Amino acid sequence: MDRYARQTNYRNLGEEGQKKLLSSRVAVVGAGALGCVSSNELVRAGIGFVRIIDGDQIDLTNLHRQILYTEEDAKAQANKAQAAAKHLRAANSSVTVEDIGEHLVPENADRLLSDVDLVIDATDSMEARYLINEYCVEHKKPWIYGGAVGSEGMTAAFLPGGSCFSCFTSVTKKENDVPDRSCRTFGVLNSLTAIIASLQVTEAVKLLTGADTVRKGVLFVEIWDNEVKLLPLEKDPDCPVCGKREYQYLKFRDE
Repeated sequence: MDRYARQTNYRNLGEEGQKKLLSSRVAVVGAGALGCVSSNELVRAGIGFVRIIDGDQIDLTNLHRQILYTEEDAKAQANKAQAAAKHLRAANSSVTVEDIGEHLVPENADRLLSDVDLVIDATDSMEARYLINEYCVEHKKPWIYGGAVGSEGMTAAFLPGGSCFSCFTSVTKKENDVPDRSCRTFGVLNSLTAIIASLQVTEAVKLLTGADTVRKGVLFVEIWDNEVKLLPLEKDPDCPVCGKREYQYLKFRDE
């Protein structure tokens, strides 16, 4: 436990909490800005198994915010999940870091998400988020949403039996019907992605150690104009996903 001494000395965690983290399994979907920070913090915190899922390659425009990668990675157009895992194994060899160089899709969702305790959303795809939401509702698995664009970010923990992402957004359409509001078009501050990912990891640690202080609601931050809000998150009894179990993304197969 010496490695985690500064963490186990924290009164709300301790050695028992650290043991729970070491026996936990987490999937991080996406190895971009949010995924780099969250997987880095999870591995260094001693989460026993971290699976990093991303089919993209690294390019130079990623480096201002995707902190696990180097210019050499960009020059080689390395796969994000593989490069992230390589750097993280060098940071903590006592835990297991698995790299999956694929995008999360309905066909591989069960293979990649069924054996973990918790899922962290670090994607920039609404389609992937709705897929994660449907899978986790169906399989009673907690997941933590995070989104960041420009200087605005949001994060929320979605727990089994509670409200789901579709309750919050009131949208269940496929991605081509959802407006594009991405970092590619709006830009993003690298400090914002670090903040949102760190908030996601904090909630993950709470969930994995059984803390009773998991945040309720959606935390919204605007870091340029110094705005912080906690938005209500209520379960919609008519939600097609958690209410009626109607899954558009989970059952979608390139029709």
